[in-house]
Amino acid sequence: MNAKYWDTCAFDWSSHYPFGDAKQQIFNFVKINIDKVISMLNAPCHILDIGAGANNREYFGFPSDVCCIDISHSMLYMQPRTKRIQADARAKLPIGDRSFDLITALFLIRYINSDQTKTLLLEMFRVLKPKGCLVVIDLPANQNPQQISKFDPLSFQKLAKKSGFKQVSGSMSTLTVNKYVSSGFGGSDYSADFQIGVVTAQKY
Repeated sequence: MNAKYWDTCAFDWSSHYPFGDAKQQIFNFVKINIDKVISMLNAPCHILDIGAGANNREYFGFPSDVCCIDISHSMLYMQPRTKRIQADARAKLPIGDRSFDLITALFLIRYINSDQTKTLLLEMFRVLKPKGCLVVIDLPANQNPQQISKFDPLSFQKLAKKSGFKQVSGSMSTLTVNKYVSSGFGGSDYSADFQIGVVTAQKY
C-alpha cells in the first residue's frame, strides 16, 4: 500500500466502486451499522474516518463533523465538504489524544498486515475519547493485488480487546447481489452471494 498507487487510482476510483444492487446493499449495510453506533453517542459526534478513500464521506450524511484520513492526497481531494489529513494508517496518527467520539475504518484492514493492524488499533484507542466507539467494516474476499490480508471479525475482536477496547462484538453477514463489478471489492459481474463483516468496540 503506497500513496503513489492510490493517487493514480483516485480519479477513476468510482468506476472500480461497486454499483447498482451491490453499491446499494453495501451502502445500506455500512450506513445501518454506523447510524446504530452514532445513536448511542452524545451529539455533536466528532468522527474520524481512517482510510477514507474517495467515497466514504457519503456514509455519514450531511452535515456531519467528519475528518478523513488517507495515505493518498488525490483520494482525499475527492472527498467533499470534509476535513482532510494525509497520513499513513500504518504509523502514528498526527492527531492528539482523546480527540474523536467515533472512529471508522471501512474496507481498510485488508490492505495492512497483522502487525500494522495492531499498531492501528493502539492508535485508534489513543485518539478516541472515553466512551468513544470504533466501527470496522470489511470483506473477507481478497482478489485485489494490493490486499495483503483477509478480514476475520473474530480475530479482529481479539486484537481489539488486547488493545484495551471493551464491549467488543462482531459478525459476518451474507449479501446477495445481482450486479457486482469491482476488483477492489473482490467482485464479479453476475449474481452472487458475498460476505461482509463488522466489528464494533468501545473505549472506557
